[in-house]
Amino acid sequence: VSAFLLNRSSDLHMQWYELMQRIQDVFNGTNLGIDTRLGLTMPQHAGVTANGVVMIGRGQEQKDDDVHLKVTLYLEAWTKTGTNEFDKGYPQLVDLENKVDAILLAFRKACGELNEDVCVLDCGFQIVDLHVVNKVGDHDSIRPLLGTQYTIEARLFDLNEREDIY
Repeated sequence: VSAFLLNRSSDLHMQWYELMQRIQDVFNGTNLGIDTRLGLTMPQHAGVTANGVVMIGRGQEQKDDDVHLKVTLYLEAWTKTGTNEFDKGYPQLVDLENKVDAILLAFRKACGELNEDVCVLDCGFQIVDLHVVNKVGDHDSIRPLLGTQYTIEARLFDLNEREDIY
């Protein structure tokens, strides 16, 4: 296989990574002080603070049809409380979830409004839709850290005219 084809192939299959970066950029563009990172790390080793840490991880990619790709990502939102008492920690987690939900909703709205600075990825795919399909708690297993994992599905439209392996 020629180097040209190898380089071209690696350039064409970065949709999931660019999508993760775009979501990270959206979070970092807020003034909420939420540390946002790519990759899922054990929260005990992530330096979680009361402001919260958001980690974005890769899920799976699935072809919907000739021009649409469904990308699943996982987003974890963690906060650290000063106590092991749930009645004090849960409100803090609710506040973080409300912020995450608002950021994701604003991002989805910008994509729906066809804001090209937001919805078109450098790899030539457009974010058609992005939504949360599932939220699950951490089962209170690592207090004083409390967290929520979001399963996010994004539907991407291929703006490129090319043959693809998908």
